[in-house]
Amino acid sequence: MSGANKSRSASKPLGYIAATLWITAVAYHTWTRWPAVPLDMRPDAPEVSQAYERAVVRHKVQAGALALIPPALAFSLWTLLFGKRRDDNSAPFGPVRILLMRHAEKTGDPSDLHLSPEGQRRAERLATYIPQTFGKPDFIFAAARSKRSLRSIETMAPLAAATGVPLDSSIDDDNYEDLVEMLRNDPRYAGKLVVVCWHHSDLPKIARALGAANVIGVRMPYRTSSAESLEHAQLAMDALGIESRTLDISAAVDGYLANEPDADGARRGNVMARMRMIALFDLSAKHRAIPLGTGNKTERLFGYFTWHADDAPPINPLGDLFKTQVWTLARHLGVPEVIVGKAPSADLVVGQTDEGDFGISYAKADEILNWMLSGYGEADLVARGFDAAEVAVVKKRLSNTHWKRRLPTVAMLSS
Repeated sequence: MSGANKSRSASKPLGYIAATLWITAVAYHTWTRWPAVPLDMRPDAPEVSQAYERAVVRHKVQAGALALIPPALAFSLWTLLFGKRRDDNSAPFGPVRILLMRHAEKTGDPSDLHLSPEGQRRAERLATYIPQTFGKPDFIFAAARSKRSLRSIETMAPLAAATGVPLDSSIDDDNYEDLVEMLRNDPRYAGKLVVVCWHHSDLPKIARALGAANVIGVRMPYRTSSAESLEHAQLAMDALGIESRTLDISAAVDGYLANEPDADGARRGNVMARMRMIALFDLSAKHRAIPLGTGNKTERLFGYFTWHADDAPPINPLGDLFKTQVWTLARHLGVPEVIVGKAPSADLVVGQTDEGDFGISYAKADEILNWMLSGYGEADLVARGFDAAEVAVVKKRLSNTHWKRRLPTVAMLSS
């Protein structure tokens, strides 16, 4: 929480204390200044009694006005000045989308502040790619020039020129918290598309600051799940600073499988995966949130997911990254090596691993898939030196799982 935000938050309890003291003082004044009947007048006389009652009413009205109007005016003024701002503990206004990106490629010279020729070309491509893919941005931010870099500004300059959107480079790279507070609390950014280009070391911090308060991590173990998986999931959630919850699905899974005692390992695993989606979507309704998918491109192309389970979340940030690219991204973002370096596993069956199921490593599979998606056939890849058996494994998985990547078939009756 920044200094300005802290001062607004701190002013709330001070305001409450001041209002309480003011009302107490007015109450004391009201009691000590209660209307009295003059000594030279008879209190039982009708005209005196009526006058006294009117005086008491006026006194109460004046006291009530004196007690309530000043705090009400003060509260209205505070609301007018700060009511549209929110502190870090409240729900943020938040832009619809924030595109966070690292600056383009640098040169090999550590003292060079500028982009490399390849970096300049990438910046030019971004100037058309971002508007075509995400729409015209409403705001563009880049880290201010520093002694070590101009690259964030140079990366965003072509985009700003192409769209006519001013480039804001007024915030120093080390003061990213000011940027986060502004994006979260200033209503100007509500419902807008904001592009932020910063130095790579600060991007995870910015992402956490913008989103940690709005993310819930849910661990959903079955009774045979690996204890190590639970530990690693908690390690990741702690590193992100997000809320965590553990929901054991054993009773729910076993309750169904009690009616299907002959279910094999694959069926049991699918029941677990789908039960987890039941839990996630129900929790999303409770928290008015959206389930976030974690599947990658390799898994999807291999059909290595449970239909209506892993593929169910409506948002999947990693969906267009091969598994090896996910590893590279994870290491770049500082995900603990104990997580990145472990053998990938769905953890549905004890001792099971992804690559053991595939019969090929992710590294080899990703390379072959990339060539196949570029239009190269089996013969082309073998001619390029790939192992024929491994090419056949990838081709078979890719061909045999098309049905899992299609929308449901509908008997169309309308034209």
